This record gives sequence, C-alpha cells and structure tokens, in this order.
Amino acid sequence: MLSRLDGAELELSANADWPPVPEPTEAAWEDAVAALDARYETLLRRVGELGDAQFAQPVVGRRYDVYAMLHGIIHHNVYHTGQIALLTDAGDSRAT
Repeated sequence: MLSRLDGAELELSANADWPPVPEPTEAAWEDAVAALDARYETLLRRVGELGDAQFAQPVVGRRYDVYAMLHGIIHHNVYHTGQIALLTDAGDSRAT
C-alpha cells in the first residue's frame, strides 16, 4: 500500500505475498502483532497526509484509484478480523 501510494508500480513476489510463518510461539505472535500495528500506524499517517484530489488518482499499474485501494484494504482487514473471531473464544457463542 505505502509503495503504491508513493506511485510505485508493484508486483509482489510469492515470498512477499505469502511470507514464511515462524513457529507459533507467544513471542512470534507478539512480534507479528507489533509489526502489523507499526505498518498500520504508518499507513494511517500516510493516508492522513493525502489531499482530497489524491484519492481520485489512479494507482499505477492498476485499474482502480487510491480511494478504491484503501477501501479494499479495509474490506480485507474486516474479513480477516472476522476469521480470527471465529477461531477464538470471541467467536464462540458458547463462551458467554
């Protein structure tokens, strides 16, 4: 997202799109959450710097604009949040 916001045409390699998953330890989970938080803080700050006209700019190498790209990441994250809820007690109606 950040590279595309900066105007880069980006195609992810298989390794970048699906990076190796470390052993499922508490430390690895905490590291993953911290990395995700840091990336989204950076993305939030970057989006906050955009001018209104920039939302209508096309994303280089794509058939959509910045506005659609940002909505896409929101939808993507909502989907995965729901999946996590289903896999945890938060998604278990018997937990109440």
